[in-house]
Amino acid sequence: MLAEERAITAAAVDDVDVRQFRNHLARQGLDRTGPQPSSEDDLRNFGVVMEFDGRLHPTLFGLLAFGKQPQTFPRATNFWIDCVACCTVLKQAVVRWPRAATDPAGAPPARLP
Repeated sequence: MLAEERAITAAAVDDVDVRQFRNHLARQGLDRTGPQPSSEDDLRNFGVVMEFDGRLHPTLFGLLAFGKQPQTFPRATNFWIDCVACCTVLKQAVVRWPRAATDPAGAPPARLP
């Protein structure tokens, strides 16, 4: 199991911003017309929450991506999201490194920080 798939048991479903999650789905162009699953089922299907000891808890991914205040949970304070842009052309991904991580020529660093 990857770290981002683990449940943060100190957090509850209410700590996830469902509106932000729905906005993300809309920006991804997912068709949200017609009958929809419940919010909890939707969050579970996308890996934002998972069941642990009979209760739903946000995953680390869910808390970092859609949490209302992820910094308040001890298991989430040592993690952060570094943003990179990925362009896909003909099934090949090209990673564009943030300026701070590149040399003047724009090459990726030899070792990631």
